[in-house]
Amino acid sequence: FFCPALFYSSHAIMPCCDCGHVARTLRLDDLSASTSSGGGEGAKSDKHFRHLSTLPNYAEENECEVTHIDAAVVFDLNARSMAIDVSIKLDVRAVRDRTFQLNGVAFEFSSVDLKAEKGGAPISIEHRYDGKKLTVVYTADSGVAAGDTLVLHAVYKVDDPVSGMVFSTNVKEDSPRFACADHETDRARYWLLCQDEPQVRPQYRFDLSVSNKELEGVTGYANGVRKVEQEQPGHFVYECDFPTPSYLVCIGIGQYRQVTAPKEVLEGLGDIDITYIAPRDVTDERLKRSFAVTPMAMRWLSKKVGQPFPFPAKFHQIIVPFIGGAMECVTFVTYDSLFDMDEVLARDWQHLCDLVIVHEMSHSYFGDSLVMKYFEHAWLKESWATYMMSCFLEDNGLPDSVEVNSNKYEDFKADLYDNAQRYFAESREAYVRPIVTREYDHSWKMFDRHLYPGGGWRLHMLRRMLGDDTFWQGVKNYVGKFTKGLVETIDFQRELEAVSNRNLHRFFDQWLHRAGHPIVEMKLSYDISKGKVELRGEQVQKKKNEAEPKQYDHDWVEVFDIDVPVEVTVVKEGGERRKEMHTLSFASNKGANATCSITLPPNSKLGHVEIDPDFFVLLDWAWKESPGSDILNSVLTTGRCFANQVAATKAMLEHHGVMGVKKVAAALKGVGNYLGRGLVAKELISTSHPLAISAVVDAAKAEQHNLAAVHITSALSSLSNPLRVADIEHLIDNSAKRDNYLSRLNLFEALGGCAKYAGKEVRARVMARCEAELPRDGHHGMLALAGARGLAAMGGEAAAEAIKPFMEKGVLSDYGRRGAISAFGRAAGQATERSYRQAAAAHLAAGPIFDDVEAIRRAALGALASVGESSFATVIENAKGTIAEQHYARELLVHIRKLRKASAGEDQAERIGKMIESVEKKSLSFSYPPLLTIHSLSRRERRCFSLLVALSTSASMLSKASESCMS
Repeated sequence: FFCPALFYSSHAIMPCCDCGHVARTLRLDDLSASTSSGGGEGAKSDKHFRHLSTLPNYAEENECEVTHIDAAVVFDLNARSMAIDVSIKLDVRAVRDRTFQLNGVAFEFSSVDLKAEKGGAPISIEHRYDGKKLTVVYTADSGVAAGDTLVLHAVYKVDDPVSGMVFSTNVKEDSPRFACADHETDRARYWLLCQDEPQVRPQYRFDLSVSNKELEGVTGYANGVRKVEQEQPGHFVYECDFPTPSYLVCIGIGQYRQVTAPKEVLEGLGDIDITYIAPRDVTDERLKRSFAVTPMAMRWLSKKVGQPFPFPAKFHQIIVPFIGGAMECVTFVTYDSLFDMDEVLARDWQHLCDLVIVHEMSHSYFGDSLVMKYFEHAWLKESWATYMMSCFLEDNGLPDSVEVNSNKYEDFKADLYDNAQRYFAESREAYVRPIVTREYDHSWKMFDRHLYPGGGWRLHMLRRMLGDDTFWQGVKNYVGKFTKGLVETIDFQRELEAVSNRNLHRFFDQWLHRAGHPIVEMKLSYDISKGKVELRGEQVQKKKNEAEPKQYDHDWVEVFDIDVPVEVTVVKEGGERRKEMHTLSFASNKGANATCSITLPPNSKLGHVEIDPDFFVLLDWAWKESPGSDILNSVLTTGRCFANQVAATKAMLEHHGVMGVKKVAAALKGVGNYLGRGLVAKELISTSHPLAISAVVDAAKAEQHNLAAVHITSALSSLSNPLRVADIEHLIDNSAKRDNYLSRLNLFEALGGCAKYAGKEVRARVMARCEAELPRDGHHGMLALAGARGLAAMGGEAAAEAIKPFMEKGVLSDYGRRGAISAFGRAAGQATERSYRQAAAAHLAAGPIFDDVEAIRRAALGALASVGESSFATVIENAKGTIAEQHYARELLVHIRKLRKASAGEDQAERIGKMIESVEKKSLSFSYPPLLTIHSLSRRERRCFSLLVALSTSASMLSKASESCMS
């Protein structure tokens, strides 16, 4: 599953496909349907992975297990309802309680009966339905025995399912009508009666039709092969004989268009049917643009894995609004409408679209053909699909539409680095957990940055450790042996051990079954008299965890056994440069420190040091002390690894003051990797130094690489300097000439942030400019979103009021509307008057949180949390029934915690307010509160109080200061 909000910070939008990958560089979190972590930088990670009281999760032992589902589904596309007649075969595995259960949420049953498959004799049953599960109990005298096959027949109706089925929004009269399923991880239950667990893998037959006979051009799609000979007029019949868990099932019906890949591009792929599908308002040209890489990617993938493509008959891909990412359903992959690109969006997004296609196609092997036995082994699908994206870049580089003749190896390293940083961020800001674990609050919480980039990096380390030939041979053997089977982590480990003749228990224990990763502080010391340099590293992850304990976390592994490659450049007297390789070896039985000594030849000096320049180890490292400005500058200007250039940037800015700013600013444009330039720009902006800001602005003006421009403008988006409004306006005018969506999104946010603290006239001008963008809407609301983000960055009542009309249905496209709702929450949350914040929260609670579209409801609930009115936490709690349970576990609980934390802050503010009142009464003669009262305050409260007193020279000024500070 790929979710834009989880996956991309360097590529910028997570589910299946970790679309956080997409949301990071492109900063499309406002567009992404996912607001979690999944994954993701795009999605905000829940601070808590699991509660201390969480018990291990195990796959169910079903007394009767579903083996075949035959469902006739009649859709009413206008009423958003489904009438379903289903026959379910179940194999009796054992007779214990004479009971089995099927998942189904909010169904209206007409009938339920059970019979024996053999002979068809009816079986007497009792059944109970609690709104979530159908429990069937067959009588003791039924004669049912282990090995028998039962057939349950049920007729039921589902009205406007909360999740699991995406319906068209029908905002306009001529909008195409359609529906399409969207299940991961356990959302098939919202419309399909089934055992909604990954280890249960039935076969399927679907008969799809619509009751809306007035609709023209209706087509149906599903997993498996179409059986035209079995169809009645207006019906579409599909059979899937491949054992498939419910989360990989997909059906769709409606007014779609399709484009089939011509035979000339299918060389070497046999007779496979590769077809691209989308609602009929998507043009053929856009469909082809989105999926053009498919045949080439399939040839590459089968060669890389060393096994034939698992589904040789069909590979269909469909674009549907608000899928929220992409999902690897068997033979029928779904994609969010964000992957429907016009010509402008393709300049920023084409490489991401290509990589997501590779991600989902990789699941045909890792996830569809080889199915995880249960969710603790989810890394065997998502980590693999993530790493295959990196490998695709390694072999093919960026597409020519992004960069002609790109450096493939640098593209590969950029992806690896970006993946590592996303994983580190979640570990640093939220939690650490083992990659393989049964302890989680909900299966959906497994789909985070630990799983996608964190697990992908562990595969990369295995490859580096074993060597390419051995690693890929082991992968080939693994895929070949377990095709059509359930897999556990030990299965993969054993295949690698068999081909390498190595014991991999240490690696799997350390990197997969334990939590955390090495965090290393580096220090360089010199003994000039002996011509020696010593590099010392200390693993500090345990210290950091003890200093900032994280509730609900697993314990960190104290020390990792790792060998870190170190590349040293020695400069001889005549300027000749020589490179040497050294190793910094850490051993858990020798403590947290490791050293390596470098002997310098006579009349030579150390040029620079680069840590793991070829990315062998998942290592979060930094310079504890500066190794010297000359060495840092040498890395910045002549280093071969952009990751080390970023580390040198951080050290230079931290330890060398204005001189460091000047050197980094001078080196910015020369950083060779597009991601590296963006990251160096981000570090410069974080200093707020005028020289640094000027350097980044100049770099943005001069940048020709589109992705680098997106990253650099992303760095500028955090700017809040009123003196830079004109610079940002100039950059916006230039980006309009370049016809670039994503840089404009970033720049409008920067414009709003800078204007927030500018004079009245400048604020009015900027607000007018942002407002003018809103009605333009644009492809997927990209133009409207730019204006909305600018207004959200300005914040306050006026900005929120400007956005408010565009939250209504039909004013903007659905994606533009969702962005407007998110921006409204941000802007209203910065309003100075609490009465306005309360009114804004009430407006969200009265309408958008009850929208027909789940993605809009989720955006509105997020906006409600952004407003920050703690009294509305109950409203969010009560919305539990309006979204899927997995989204409640991962998103709504985060919102509720945020508002309750805000409530605690309000209580503190009230205490400060009472003290302010006592000061105001004394006018100019301040009477400080008793010492005991001051000491009862937190450090932050004491600072706030001291600041208010220091700034005040009269009671009226104090009142104004307190009002401003309290707001």
